[in-house]
This record gives sequence, C-alpha cells and structure tokens, in this order.
Amino acid sequence: MGWSFWPFGKKKEEEPPEQLVLGAELKCPYGSAHSFLMVEAERIDVTNLPNACVTDSKPFKDEAPYGNIMPFGECTLRVPCKEIMDLEEQWENPEPQAMLANGKEVITTKSTLICKKSGMEIQAVNSGQDGEVARQWAEMSELIHETNAKYPGLIDILKNPNVSLYLNEGMYQNAIRFLEDCIEKHDGKIDLAVVYAPKDLESNLIRLALGRLLPGCDETKPEGYLTVLEERGVATEMYKNPDWDAHVLNKEMIEMLWKDCADTAERIDTNAIHRFPEEHKWGTRLVGESIMGFGYGCVLYYAAIERQRQSRRQQDAEAKEKTSNEEVKVSNKTNEVASDAGEKSNDVKSECSDNSIDVELKYKDEWTPNQRAEADAKLQTLSEAKTVKTPVNRGGTSASSRYKSAYGDACVPEGYDVDHTIDLQLGGKDDILNMKPLDSSVNRSLGVQIKNAIKNYPDGTEFGEFTIH
Repeated sequence: MGWSFWPFGKKKEEEPPEQLVLGAELKCPYGSAHSFLMVEAERIDVTNLPNACVTDSKPFKDEAPYGNIMPFGECTLRVPCKEIMDLEEQWENPEPQAMLANGKEVITTKSTLICKKSGMEIQAVNSGQDGEVARQWAEMSELIHETNAKYPGLIDILKNPNVSLYLNEGMYQNAIRFLEDCIEKHDGKIDLAVVYAPKDLESNLIRLALGRLLPGCDETKPEGYLTVLEERGVATEMYKNPDWDAHVLNKEMIEMLWKDCADTAERIDTNAIHRFPEEHKWGTRLVGESIMGFGYGCVLYYAAIERQRQSRRQQDAEAKEKTSNEEVKVSNKTNEVASDAGEKSNDVKSECSDNSIDVELKYKDEWTPNQRAEADAKLQTLSEAKTVKTPVNRGGTSASSRYKSAYGDACVPEGYDVDHTIDLQLGGKDDILNMKPLDSSVNRSLGVQIKNAIKNYPDGTEFGEFTIH
C-alpha cells in the first residue's frame, strides 16, 4: 500500500447520484420536518415513476396549479413554511445532465434548490426510486376515489373539525357504513389501537369517523375512545354480548353504533342543548394536519389530475362516437353504391381494427398463495402497460448486478430474482427504474411462458390482457 493511503486506508468512493422521481424525500436545514417531491403524472404508477426536472421547483398549493415542493413544517424563522416558502425558478445541477424529462435536465440526489426567503439549500434525502412514498400516495388516492364515489362528501366532513356528521343529512349513516367497509377489508376486525398510525389515511379516517359519531369523545388518544365506548356499550347493553370488546372495531361495535347514533341523532334534532355543540364545533385539527403532513395534499393533486383525465376520456369517447356515427353513414352510402364490394370492405375493416393479442398463462401447481399473488400483480402491471413484441437487447451487465449496485445486496431477498417489471421482450426498458425483486419461480416461469406464447407473432405485435389461471 502506498504512503498516500497510510495510516487511514483507501478513501471511500462517493456513491453516484440517483435521478429524483415522484416521491423523493427532501430536507431544508431550517424546516422542522422533511418534505416530498411531487411530479405531474396522469396516475401514480409505482413501477414507472416519472423523473423530476430542473423546473419542478414550485411551492405546493391547495389549488391548481398545485406545484412540486410540499412544506417543511415550521421554519426556524418562526413562521409556517407554507406561508413564506419562496423558491428559485430552477434546481441547480452540479454537473450538466444528459438525460431529459419534459425537454429539460433531470435532477439528482446532488441537485439543490434555494429558498430565497431563508437562503437555505433544499436537498434530497433519497431519490424516491424505492417507490415507498409513491406507493402510499397511490393507496391514499385509491381510498379517496373509492370513498368519494360511494359516500360523496364524507371525507370533506371528516377532515374539517368544525363540521358535524349529524347536521348533514345521511352522513352519520354513511360514516358507519364506511366503518363497515373497513372491517370487511380487514377480515371483520380492527384493533382500535392501530388506528393511530400517523401516515395511514384509512386509520386517520376511521379515528375521525368514530370521534364524530361519539360526541364528547377525545379522539386524540386511545384512552379517550375507550372510556366513551365502554360507557356506550353499557348504555346499549352490548356489553352483554360475549364478542363485544371496546378495544375492537367489529360487527358488534357496528351494531352498537347503529343503536347509539340513532339515539344521538334524535337528541340533536329535538333538543337545542344537544344541538348547540354540533352547530359550534371546534374539534382538534390533529388528524387533518397529520394527513396533510404526509401527503394528503399530494392525493388531492393527483385526484384533480385523475378528474381531468376522466374528463378527457369522456370527451374522447364522445368524439369517437361521433366519428363512428359518421363512418357508419359513409359506410351505408358506400354499400348502396357498391354492394358487390362488401366482402372486400369487411377485410379492410378487420385490418384496421384493434388487433392486440391477449396472452393466457398458467400457475404452477406447487406455487403458494403468495407466489400466485405475485404472479397476479406482475400480469396486472403488464395488462395496464403498452406491450409490444420487441427484440431483446440486454446491457452488458446483468439486471441483478445493476439493481444491487444501486440499492445494495440486501434489497433482493433470498429466493428472489431481479425482474424487469415490463419484460424486455414486451418493450420494457433495460433500466433499474424498470426492475424490482420477484419470486424466482414466478419470474422464471412467467418469462418462459410469455416467450412461448408470443414466439409465433412478428415483432411489433401489440398485446392486450395478460391473464393466468
């Protein structure tokens, strides 16, 4: 060993920067909390997160255009970050980036963004490429869409501590039905102690729903629920049921709520003394803040984009229907003039129609339920993506080596391979953003099955649904 390395040893090589994607965690030296990076996309696809570029530097707002940088809690300037955040127009890259997103340079874990108010550099804590934050945002978004579709307005009431369920017609019943839905999703039982997870939107909503259904309940801590629920259990005589437990949300708890809340609604409706607190609520903002703190604002952002996407779909469908009707008129006219060309016309129509091919695969008999679930998830992703038969052109280094180099050896559990989420033979990119661990048996079996299923089709063939049985 040369003198330049003695006695301290070889200098540790600096890790290469990673590109920032939707959900990257950010920090500000003056902020009391970390933040997250939002990047516009039509939907949150955790298998293909959009890269951020230098102009993704706008402070987050509660209305369109929403922006990119969520607040960092309280600033050491003794003001809420969201009230004073004033950012430079672009991120700064220490080195020019060849890769572009939306025609502009991407940003990496080495990029910085200056807050003009404090003079501090905002930096990335991680790239977001693990997809953890984006996955939780996607789950939040799905829950919000599902709940809003089934119980319109319920979430808006629950997140506003000054609004009463009982003074909005039908809403206390909807809140109980929402709790029933949650129980069903959790195999009929939810321990109330677990609904205090700060980053779980469903838990927050369960806690809020119970707090609003039980006037006078202190929803900020489990003890507050327990005292009131035990009292209501006695009042409704549910405590006599052997399956009743004030610590557990189950069908017995729901039965108690239907009884107790009906009585509460009647008292509020007929007695001014009971109605006054519901008309002048000043409830805690704890849950609303915890939801917003982790990403409820992001969910609103993507919910708005989803609404725009649905609107565009409707417009496209109407335009397509109009075009189709016009084509039918033209076709009818053509058939009147040249009926002898009918067979030829049908051939042309067939050639111009959607010829995507569905692919059907099989489970292996020895697969466990977990392996089957992984296979289902893989094929669901393929079904939602645009897949085209493509000649395979792999890089010189294996997917496993590149993935482990980026995320460490521990990121691939024993018994798992590093899989291309969208297979290379189906047009997927040979990039770590298109890779994740997959059970070895599932990965190898599906890869071979897909290869055999598409081998007789020419390159460029498009595929539709991927199913398995």
